[in-house]
Amino acid sequence: MSNEPKVGVALTKCYFCGGDDKIVLNTLLTGQMAKKVEEMHGMVIDMEPCPKCREFMKQGVILLTIDSEKSEPGWNKPPSMDQGNPFYRKPSDRRQFIPNPYRTGGFFVLKDIAIEQCIHPEAMAQWALKHRWMFIEHKAAEMIGLFDQAKAEAAAKERLEYLRGELNAERISYEEIAELQSLAAHIAPDDVQLLEAAGVPEFPDDRNGH
Repeated sequence: MSNEPKVGVALTKCYFCGGDDKIVLNTLLTGQMAKKVEEMHGMVIDMEPCPKCREFMKQGVILLTIDSEKSEPGWNKPPSMDQGNPFYRKPSDRRQFIPNPYRTGGFFVLKDIAIEQCIHPEAMAQWALKHRWMFIEHKAAEMIGLFDQAKAEAAAKERLEYLRGELNAERISYEEIAELQSLAAHIAPDDVQLLEAAGVPEFPDDRNGH
């Protein structure tokens, strides 16, 4: 049996967006630990948000759509503490519990005020505001227009990129400039090119004449 150090590397996934998250290294350099680390590759290992989702949580509350009917029974409950229960898990497992419902793919970021207006009862809204994320039933997300809003936002972004091309080619028409101005709310705050072309003031206070 070789005594050479065993290196294990894994790239984990973010619990919220499913994107690449942490790089895990086998610092013990043993074969057993290398195997454990390699098994983490492509897996969610905790509920810490990735840098991108952390920024989203500063901007608002992340909503993840699910279908409870398609989820495994008890997906939202930590393992039992009753040692006589066949589903008993030691306390450390409860601390590491990661809810895993059936997700339907919806990922939305709502401002705090929108959470207060759309999410009921109030206790649920307060939980979301405190933790900066929550699950929402797919049908409920449809009812409050989240998917329609996302489609409209995607269409606006696509149109903005077309107008950017016309700007770069120096052939944008007056009608298209007017359209660009109507889409100003969809322009990213750091997109100087489109903001200037749409006539949006550099500083927010300028819009109020200050």
